[in-house]
Amino acid sequence: MLIKVEEKLADEKSISITVYGDFNCPYCFALNERLESMGLSAAVNWLLVEHAPDLYKHSFSDIDKQELIQEVNDVHARAPNVELNLPVTRPNSRQASLLFATVLRTYPAAAIKAYSYLPCSVAAGAGYFRS
Repeated sequence: MLIKVEEKLADEKSISITVYGDFNCPYCFALNERLESMGLSAAVNWLLVEHAPDLYKHSFSDIDKQELIQEVNDVHARAPNVELNLPVTRPNSRQASLLFATVLRTYPAAAIKAYSYLPCSVAAGAGYFRS
């Protein structure tokens, strides 16, 4: 996850935040929750990446599971106020990213709300991040 913040000073102060993130990343989810709680969702430009493009539900190995457990535990330690459940698996996020790109292109104003809901629905059957 990479974050770039720009402040533009003119007659009024505005903030633009660019985040490179992945829907299946618990750190990105925690960041999204934090930005929402600060009222900064509208200032965020999400640029989606697939940090594990070869990851599919059927190939979720024990090593992958241990990595995900460590990431979720790390997020719990760093952001204890973020409600974060340990999912059963970590899905490939390509379809969710394509859906978000379509919403962003077609209905830009709805993209903020769409991003908020997608992390919890990428693996809806797996009990992903939000409960």
